[in-house]
Amino acid sequence: MTTFPYWSLSVEDVARELNSAPTGLSHSAAQAVLDKIGLNRIQSKARLTPLVLFINQFKSPIVLILIFATLLSAFLQDWVDAAIILLIVLGSALLSFIQEYNANNGAEKLRAQVSLKT
Repeated sequence: MTTFPYWSLSVEDVARELNSAPTGLSHSAAQAVLDKIGLNRIQSKARLTPLVLFINQFKSPIVLILIFATLLSAFLQDWVDAAIILLIVLGSALLSFIQEYNANNGAEKLRAQVSLKT
């Protein structure tokens, strides 16, 4: 395409640059683009199960360090410290899980309400 912004060009020039016509693509040209690119759809991610969502809370480096500290405290038989660290990790993971689960549900409800039409 030219270096000029499309809004500064005439309709005919834009159509020519896009290998189209002011009336649009022909059926065969539209089919060729459809075959090459595919449908004009937003790809949605696979929905995560609550269990996977909860397990994902433990992938953070700081959480892994705290779990290691829990294991180390347990190995050294410092049960109080191990229990406190474990409760903090589980509480944090639970709060993060609840927030992410509610956010995902809210996003799904919004997506269900949106009508996509062109």
